Amino acid sequence: MISAFKFIFYLVVLFSVYHCKDRDETIQGRVIDIKFDYNILKNGKFVFDDPNFKKENIRLLYLKDGVWTEYYQAHLDAAYGYMFYNKDNHNYIRLFPYDYANDGHETFRIKYDDNTTDDIQAEFTYWKNGESLNKLWYNLKEFPNPTGSTFTIEK
Repeated sequence: MISAFKFIFYLVVLFSVYHCKDRDETIQGRVIDIKFDYNILKNGKFVFDDPNFKKENIRLLYLKDGVWTEYYQAHLDAAYGYMFYNKDNHNYIRLFPYDYANDGHETFRIKYDDNTTDDIQAEFTYWKNGESLNKLWYNLKEFPNPTGSTFTIEK
């Protein structure tokens, strides 16, 4: 009986030593931190809180080879590059800008309806296993830490 316990003990120790040997510390997957959360304050009212505001009509466009192209990724939860959520009793939009050219810079246009658009420029940083959004300019106003909090844009 004792020898069976010794065998199991040595087997566990051997397995532990083998399992804990040095391994490649490469992270399997990418870390992506590229969100921008904001709401719009116009004439003292939050635009996204208006029940008549058509959230489903918003489109995110990116400038590719001089042509505005609609963002759409059917396999993503935010297929059109944005989503809405409620925080502190106000609706916020969360944009997910993407660097299509992988050059660290991208230009976007957010189309709220047929007559209202805003321009966005984004600056990205890349590292071995990820990317982050460093700076964002919304209609030329700079947001140096765009992923750090929520913003209110006054119009």
